[in-house]
Amino acid sequence: GVSGWRMQYLAEHPEAWLGDGADVIVVMLGTNDASKCSIDDFRSYAETALDAAAAKCKRLVVVTPPDNRRTDARVLYNIDQVDEVLTQVCEQRGYEHYSLYDALELYSDDFNRDQVHPTSAGSHKLWLSLKEQMGLAD
Repeated sequence: GVSGWRMQYLAEHPEAWLGDGADVIVVMLGTNDASKCSIDDFRSYAETALDAAAAKCKRLVVVTPPDNRRTDARVLYNIDQVDEVLTQVCEQRGYEHYSLYDALELYSDDFNRDQVHPTSAGSHKLWLSLKEQMGLAD
């Protein structure tokens, strides 16, 4: 991940971030967007960015980030609203979508002190949840 990265950046310059011919591209964005743009703008950026990503790979996997408690910014909407937008966009366009919204527990060892970024243990829990949802074998 890139600190502060948003769906807008992928939407505006997909060629800077996406190569051609990937087997799988996984996009998990939305946390930073929730403090920087309106939910309508997020939807528009998501549509553009995910269309660009889908055109570059065989399999696009869109993931809703885990719920968090932003402590460093004014939040305009919550991760449940990000999840709703991503669910709708993926259903409309036929993209594979998984949610990690409730995979981690707030105010636990799943998160670093900022309550945004997962710890190593939290990251492992995210992977296990995603792997299960995707039906991937060990």
